[in-house]
Amino acid sequence: MRGTLWSYITLLVLAIEVTTVAHVIYGAFDESASLSAAMNGERVSGVVNLLQASPAGTQHQYLLPRGSCALRVRPGSITFSAKSSNVQINYSSDYTKNIDENFKNKVKVAGDFFETECNKRSEKTIYFKRCEREIKVSLNEQIFC
Repeated sequence: MRGTLWSYITLLVLAIEVTTVAHVIYGAFDESASLSAAMNGERVSGVVNLLQASPAGTQHQYLLPRGSCALRVRPGSITFSAKSSNVQINYSSDYTKNIDENFKNKVKVAGDFFETECNKRSEKTIYFKRCEREIKVSLNEQIFC
């Protein structure tokens, strides 16, 4: 009987410790999603900024991470959304502020609204191409100006 009592007490203490650690790990997943959203949003903004200063015809490919996320590219901003176990984080980056101040010949993202979701099984490639006065975004490698 004494051995069984100590087994129950040990299991109870272990269950309390696992519950405490699980809560901390659960929060780490949310923080990971937040960092992923910010990092990918800034990277895509960086691609657009580089293409604005590049010669016409320059093309760049970007790999979206696998998982639960989405990318929206609009003429004035980029929004990257990442989903975690219990939250969805949206990170928006306004890349036109720096460009408007530093460049007289403004190159804008095409007026078409581009949106895609990440693939849960593999990375997804999106393509950016600078045409004369605009940057086009597509899932297809062949982008025509």
